[in-house]
Order: sequence, then C-alpha cells, then structure tokens
Amino acid sequence: MKKRSKKEENHINELKNDLNSMLFRALGYEVDSAGYVIDQEALRRLTYRNRSLKYPISGAYIPLHSRDILFDPCVNRALSEQLFTTFMHKEEVDNDIYMKMYSFTPTDTGTHVEVLTEDMDTGEMKMTRSDLYAVISLCYLDLILNIYSNGMDTQYKAVLRELEGYLKDDLQWRARESNTRCCKSC
Repeated sequence: MKKRSKKEENHINELKNDLNSMLFRALGYEVDSAGYVIDQEALRRLTYRNRSLKYPISGAYIPLHSRDILFDPCVNRALSEQLFTTFMHKEEVDNDIYMKMYSFTPTDTGTHVEVLTEDMDTGEMKMTRSDLYAVISLCYLDLILNIYSNGMDTQYKAVLRELEGYLKDDLQWRARESNTRCCKSC
C-alpha cells in the first residue's frame, strides 16, 4: 500500500466515516457497543461470507476475531454489491420498488453501474445510473445513496470522488509493485 502521512490517513478515515454514516442511514444499520454492525429492522448482526461485520466506533480500536471482518465497502467490491442488493430488497419491501435488473459497464474512463427499477404501484420503469468510477465498489455505493435520496442529495458524490482519488492511487501503486517483481516468490 502506498505510504501516506498520518494526516492523510486521518483524512481518508474521516471520508470513509462520512460515507459509512450515509450508508448506515440508507440501509437502516447501526453499530452496537462491541462494534458489530446491526440491521435495525431485523435486530441481528450483519454477516458477510459467514463472518460478522465490525465497524470502529469513533476511531476506537476494535478487536477482530477470526469470525469477524471489517466493514469497508469502499475497497471490497463484493461487499458493496451485497449492500446494494440488500438495499434494493429493502426498497422492494418498504416502497414497492422492484429491481428488474442491474449491470455494470466498463469504459476507457471508468465503470458505471445501472439499475432498472419498477414502481409496483404505478408500473413506472426507471433507469438509474451511477457516475463513472475507476473503483467499481464506489458505483454500487453511489447507486444506494442516489436511490435513497431520490436523486435530491448529491453531497455524497464529493466524498466518493475524493475517496476514488486515494483508492485509484492505491490500485496504481499495487499494479506498479506487481510489475516490478522479478518472480512470483519475490
């Protein structure tokens, strides 16, 4: 991972906290006193790949046990996609908005994800598309927050864009590092 100053690391963590706070609101999640992510509706701990999700409370250290995983959807594409499908299921149950299909399209300048939804009350179909991002997990998070705010709040986009810059730097650094190794054992 790219070496960063303590100030830069703190800023990245603040951005992730801001984004995760918005996601928690949209998904109906909270964090219990032990740091586990809880679904407020189901009143149960969230799991990902049979491991409990944990989230640091106010930057405090949270011990991760062998059956825990850190809640960080910005860097985990599969987790962000799972959060998106969970969100769309909640939209179907709570608001009669049914997800007909979704797909992602890579381009030369990034990737976007789009979802086709149908309002079960009116039959109205709507296509919603994320912005283009170099990191696909951000596409899913963009869609969650866009649909949650009904396109009215775009404050989260600035946070996603800033995080994308840092994450893109990390991806490029990893690619350079893997290309400079002389063999697989290095």
